[in-house]
Amino acid sequence: MIDVLLATYNGELYVEGQINSILQQSFSDFKLYIRDDGSSDNTLNIVNSFSDERIILIEDDKLTQSVGDNFKILMQHSESDYILFSDQDDIWLPDKIEELYKYASENFDADIPSLVYSSGYVVDQNLNHKRGLTSSSSIVDFKDILCLNGGVQGCACLINRKALSSLLSLDFEWFMHDQAVSLFISFFGEIHQLNKPLFLYRQHSNNVLGYSDTTLYSKFIRILLRSDTFVIDRRVYESILSFKKTLSGLKLSKEKNIFLESFVDSLSSKSTFVFFTMTRGLRLKGSIFKLVLKAIVSNKILSRK
Repeated sequence: MIDVLLATYNGELYVEGQINSILQQSFSDFKLYIRDDGSSDNTLNIVNSFSDERIILIEDDKLTQSVGDNFKILMQHSESDYILFSDQDDIWLPDKIEELYKYASENFDADIPSLVYSSGYVVDQNLNHKRGLTSSSSIVDFKDILCLNGGVQGCACLINRKALSSLLSLDFEWFMHDQAVSLFISFFGEIHQLNKPLFLYRQHSNNVLGYSDTTLYSKFIRILLRSDTFVIDRRVYESILSFKKTLSGLKLSKEKNIFLESFVDSLSSKSTFVFFTMTRGLRLKGSIFKLVLKAIVSNKILSRK
């Protein structure tokens, strides 16, 4: 009924706690798929120390050296109606699966690619609470996703089978799994928000993609003081371009097609991008103003690499 996908790599410091938090969920009818991407530490030994029959360890000879590709392989093994993604270093609150599953079963249409996400409490490496939640603004559609470099956090969401199977049928280059999932569903399905924190999001020096809990003012001061600031990560841009190339055979509305074409064209210069944002309603964390301001104070629209 439900698959939890956990991608690991050198996670010996935290993975045991995360696996325990998943196995101790109030909703217990799930399978936990784990795939390691060539860890050189004790991660695999820790995973193998668990004897729970719900754990399925995916063992192969592939080394992806990419979190996104590690999750893509896990997704190819999933068989259930609903899928959750798990980071190796978070802690799930006991009702996370139950709450997301309940929402999905009551609100999803099985024929529409769908995603529901929650927020999480930001904590430090010792699980001490820091200021803020991982998501304080609503993400509605593609206008919220295109400039949100990581997409909806994978660790925050549940998707349905239609989303997973449709996404895997497309041949486009992924930057991160959550960015690819968010991009696809924002154009072809529905994004829902469950307004309840359901996990502890651990911040430490080894995060692949981090969360900043600084104020808006301090964020922009930091941008002004750096020499390499940008609006969109080039890897995200390349993923969007690759996604765009796959759309010719898909039933995407004319309006969305034109918007995506115009968005890519707008990245040619800062002034063009700002004009496009203001006239077409592109958003960053629910705000046109935040995106325009970020574009103005950043050195460039796209990162160098």
